[in-house]
Amino acid sequence: LKIIDVACGRSHSLFLDEQRHVWVSGANQMNELGLVQLPNNNSHTTSPVKLVTNNSPFTCDRIFAGFYFSLFIVDSKRTEEQRSD
Repeated sequence: LKIIDVACGRSHSLFLDEQRHVWVSGANQMNELGLVQLPNNNSHTTSPVKLVTNNSPFTCDRIFAGFYFSLFIVDSKRTEEQRSD
């Protein structure tokens, strides 16, 4: 697994791998990880968790983290092309 970008907030981190999959770790008290529920009903995770939407890995082009938020930049044209394949 090769990480190409990292973003850090107050108590959470985001990782973007070379396949553009997003991994998250840290605190999730304000839902800053983008996860509705963490494994074992915890409010934080010390091991990175891959974001998944509709049973597929969440992909994006850029990641940013603020104090209590995360921001993902997605190329909507690329996303639409992937859906039509």
